[in-house]
Amino acid sequence: MLTMIALALSILASSSLFAGQNKQGKSKDLALGVDFSWGTILKHSKQIAPLAYNDPKGAELTIFKLNHTDKAIEHLGYYAYAGAGIRYVNFSHPEIGKSLQLYGFIEPVLFRNQIITSTLRAGTGAAYLSNIYHPTNNPRNKFFASHIAFLLTTNLSIRLKVTDQLHLTTSIHYNHISNGGIKQPNYGMNYPSLSVGVLYEPNKVIIQPLTREKFDRSTETLTLFFGLLSSFKVHTEENSGKQEMTFMHGISVYSNYRISRLSRINGGLNYFADGYLKNSLIRSGESTDHRRVGLFIGHDLLFGQLTLTTNLGAYIYSPKRAKDPVYQKYILFYAVSKWFSTGVFMIAHGDAADTMGLHLVFGII
Repeated sequence: MLTMIALALSILASSSLFAGQNKQGKSKDLALGVDFSWGTILKHSKQIAPLAYNDPKGAELTIFKLNHTDKAIEHLGYYAYAGAGIRYVNFSHPEIGKSLQLYGFIEPVLFRNQIITSTLRAGTGAAYLSNIYHPTNNPRNKFFASHIAFLLTTNLSIRLKVTDQLHLTTSIHYNHISNGGIKQPNYGMNYPSLSVGVLYEPNKVIIQPLTREKFDRSTETLTLFFGLLSSFKVHTEENSGKQEMTFMHGISVYSNYRISRLSRINGGLNYFADGYLKNSLIRSGESTDHRRVGLFIGHDLLFGQLTLTTNLGAYIYSPKRAKDPVYQKYILFYAVSKWFSTGVFMIAHGDAADTMGLHLVFGII
């Protein structure tokens, strides 16, 4: 997801949480966390199966802060940590190599009492990969085709208080690394992991339970939106190795309806004009139309001004048949205002990410 745009979105959300003073009027110190993890690579495609038996091992340092200002609640609807992490991962095989990852995150507090804290972290950033695909030198590594890729990570964490400053932590992670289809092959890597660690929080933070207004569905109405999306890919000619930048542009028209405080359902139509596909058709001498239209339904998960949207769609117009007639579209939105949102998206076909890019949405009615 255009690494810088995705990272900028995390930083934007994080900076808004860091801003301001807490309700006691004092700024809280940053907290530090150290974790060690053990994972497994999921065999999501037969193309990566020969190397998907390895067990990644990693170490991570995070710096973050619990901010419970009114501004933080406005942005997420939860008390939340926000910060950044740097992670080292050894994929336990010379053909896959190692990775250094840097990401920003937000981490809403799901439950907290005197002893236990439960949080859900969502982060995005960049991953440097030491070993990538090469047709002769490293042909089996179809996970990665570029040294720099995008990182999406989430974890559910439980923290056990030892003292007011020191906590023991254990977390279940799900991690995804992909270049978003910018360069092929791009099967990416999905690897869940389990971690244990310690967290040092210099100052004891006391937070009060949140009070929320009861959700009233009778006040909700259908809302119509118009979206613009764009991304790019690098097309590499097989024989000469010549590379050419291509662009995908799209339009999305859809409506949504809120069914609870945290959920909306949505449905609509997508139009895609993929320059990468057009370029491939021209080079192969085909005159087939490269454009596609799809219908979709989906769900929005709402966290204040942040929205995670999941769509499932099917093509109703696709002269050049896609490798899978069904597609998934994932979007992380930030609401700039009631009628304008900006975010990043990923489109996947079956077991592989096809493209990632920028998504703008405008409310119509």
